[in-house]
Amino acid sequence: MNKGKVTTIILVIVIIILGGGLIYVLTEGSNTNSSNSVSNTNTQAVNKNSNAETSGSSYSIEYKTDISQILFTNERYNYNVLIPDDWTIDEIDLLSRVAFFDPVANSQELVSELLMGMKIEIYVDDTEKVFNLDSIVDEQMSYYFADEIISEEEVVVNNEEAYKAIVDSMGYTITTWVVWADKLYTIVGYIGDTEDKEKYGAKYSEIVAKFEFRRPVVY
Repeated sequence: MNKGKVTTIILVIVIIILGGGLIYVLTEGSNTNSSNSVSNTNTQAVNKNSNAETSGSSYSIEYKTDISQILFTNERYNYNVLIPDDWTIDEIDLLSRVAFFDPVANSQELVSELLMGMKIEIYVDDTEKVFNLDSIVDEQMSYYFADEIISEEEVVVNNEEAYKAIVDSMGYTITTWVVWADKLYTIVGYIGDTEDKEKYGAKYSEIVAKFEFRRPVVY
C-alpha cells in the first residue's frame, strides 16, 4: 500500500470519528433540553394540581385545586383574597399594591392599557393619619362628573362598613373603599371592554365577597 492511500484512509477514519462525536454531542444536548422541558412541565403540573404553596417576603400563594382557586395572603397588611386559579398575580414585591389579571387581560402585550379582560388591584394606605370613610368617599367622588358615575352604594366587606362606586371615566372601573386597623384598603376592578361589564362586574363582586382581614385570634 502506498503512502497516499494510507494518508487517505487515516483522514477518512478521523472524519468518521469527529462526525460521530458531533452527532453524540448534538443528540445528548437535545435529550437534555427535552428532559429539562419535561421536568419544568411536571413541576408546574405539581404546583397546579396539588395544594402547593409559594411563599415570599410577607406573602404566600396557595393553590386550592379542590375549589379551583388561588389563596393569596398578604401577611404585611393582613388580608386574604381568593381568585380563580387561571388568573395571574403581579406586583407582589410591592405589598401595598397587588394586581391580579384574568387570562384575557394577561394575554395583552400592554396590560397597562387594558383593552380586554379584567384587572383587580388592591391598594393599602398605611400612612400615619386617621382615615374617615365618609371623607375619603367624598374626596374620591369629587373627581368625577355626575354623568360619569354609574352607581354608588354602602356595602360591607368582611363585616366592615365599606363604600362601592362604579364609574365610567377614561375606562370602566369598580372601586370599593374600606377602613380597617387604621389602614385604608382600596379594591379596584378595571374592565377593558364595557360590553363585558356584567360578566366582570359579577366576578369582581365574587372576589370582594371572599376578601378577608386576618384578624388576631383572641383566646
